Order: sequence, then C-alpha cells, then structure tokens
Amino acid sequence: MKVKFNMYKIFDEFLERNCMRLGKAFGRLLKNLPQSITIKISKLLRKCEYFPVALRCPVTIFAYNVIKFMYFANKTPVILKKVLFDGSIMKLDITDHTQQLIYLWKLYEPPTTKYINTNLREGEIFIDIGANVGYYTLLTAKIVGPSGKVYAFEPEVKNFLALKTNLSINNIKNAMCYQKAVADRVGTMKLNLNPLNKGGHSLNQFEQYSGDASKSYTLQEIKVLYPNAKFQQEVSVITMDEFLSQMIDSSFDFSDISLIKVDVEGAEVNVLRGMQMLLSLDRAPKIICEVSSKNCEEINSILAKFGFKVFNLSNNGQPMECMLEEDMCPGNFVFIKE
Repeated sequence: MKVKFNMYKIFDEFLERNCMRLGKAFGRLLKNLPQSITIKISKLLRKCEYFPVALRCPVTIFAYNVIKFMYFANKTPVILKKVLFDGSIMKLDITDHTQQLIYLWKLYEPPTTKYINTNLREGEIFIDIGANVGYYTLLTAKIVGPSGKVYAFEPEVKNFLALKTNLSINNIKNAMCYQKAVADRVGTMKLNLNPLNKGGHSLNQFEQYSGDASKSYTLQEIKVLYPNAKFQQEVSVITMDEFLSQMIDSSFDFSDISLIKVDVEGAEVNVLRGMQMLLSLDRAPKIICEVSSKNCEEINSILAKFGFKVFNLSNNGQPMECMLEEDMCPGNFVFIKE
C-alpha cells in the first residue's frame, strides 16, 4: 500500500508541475493580446471551479498560471466580478496574486474558510486583522448577521478602498472598517509595499519580493519591472488593546469576541504583543494566525504563555491539536485557550 501511495503522490506532483509549466507558457503567449480578449480568456478560465474534484486542482493550477503570466507586471488593474459560494459579490483585480486565487478557486484558503463557517455564529464578533480586499470580512459579516459585528483593519490605501467597495456592493452594514495597521504600538509606521502581491504588504522589511513561492526578486529587479511603483506608505498604527479600550464606552462586550484572524505578512508577532489584555481574558477569543518558519517559535511562545493550544486544520476545516514546528509552515493555524 505504501508503494501505491507514493506512486499516486509522484503522479500528482508530475501533473501539477506540468500544468504549471503549460499555464506559464500559455500565459506568456497570450500576454500581448488586447485586454478585451484576455478578459474573455480569464472569464473562461474561471469555469475551472466547476470541474470534477479529481481534475479541479490541476486545471486550476493551469488556469492560475495562465492568468498570472498573462498579466505579469501589468501596470493597470483589471477588475472582474466574482460571485462567492455564499452569494456575496466581489470586485477583484485579477492582475494581483491574492485576488487571482480568490477569483479562480471555489473557496479561497478552503480549510480556513470551512473552519470559520463552522465555528462562527450569529450575534458574535469577528475581528479581521489584515483584511485586504474583504474576502473574510464579507464571509463573516453574513455569518454573524445584523446582531453581530465585524471589525476589519486594512492599512493600505488601495486595498482599503477595494474593501469598502466590496462591502458597499453587498449592502453590508454590520462591518466597521479601519484604515489602520495593527501592531505593538500606537502612532505611524512605514508599510512596505509589494507590487507583486497587493495582499503581501508588510510592516516588516522585505528581504525578497514575491507573489507566490515560485520566484523571488530583489528590490533592484522589482524596480526594473515596476519603475513607477511606490515601495513604502506611511500608515496609522494601533494596538488591539488600545482599540478595544476605546470601544468600552460604546457598550462593547469583550466576551462576544469569538474569533480573530491575523494575517499581516510576517508581522503577526507584533500584533500579538499588542493584545496582551485580550489574551489574558478567561474567555479569550479563538485566533486564526498565519505562521511562518521565521516566527513560529515566537508566536507559539507568546500564546502558550496565556494558555493557548495550537491546532492545525484538516482539509475539511477540522482543528487537530499539534506541536507547531518550522516544517509545518507557512500556513494558518488556530489557537484556542484552554
């Protein structure tokens, strides 16, 4: 049985690798076509989400690489609409890495999406730290309903405008948006911008720039690809404890905070340092946190001190208690206080 399993794994890796190469070749071939045609191709490629499960992954990998290289280093946004699985509508810039994934996949980050769907309930509070253009903000605003609240934080100007647009076109009234970064201090900081991925901006300095894991670029190489790009933006910064202390006067009940998502591209440690008051509560919220090999030890240390245990997510979004180790990262992990 072990040999059989390995053979299937080798075949899957071979198939995915060649779908990636084929998609890359097609994308480069189609890159110089008129935008009206590339948009039609993009809409056709989105149909990959309707393929049978066995074919969906390799076909989507092919489609992703076609779109990625068809619009690589594109200087202007290409906005298309996507109807999500829950009926929400998003306007997405398909020249951007994160938004390409949302556009193509039936579920973005399936284990995390499924976990939120299962564990968040009507009337509760969700905090979205690193909201980007609003995928999780939209998802959770619908789940918690009019009696619940979503608080979304997104510091980058264009992402924040896209977030507000996506909430507006869905007539979402129970989500409050703040154009701020969340960290371990209050004031202003420099946000480092990643032209390859609008969901990849960070308060941390970049060693390399990348859209996905396939290739990285130095700052000098990126400046050649994007000669007019800005690489920093000054943003307002707040700690979660400071934000919550400001909310006390508005009948804010901490116990209603059920779930917090933290995805700030490597700066998650500083977010956690700035929410010590919240973490110390007996009924502290569950935390979904993106963890990398560089910060896994420190994140685990901070949360373990407050009695949190770490859980990996199965493909179906079921939490499985685990020991957080570098070779498991990067990925989203759930932390639950005992």
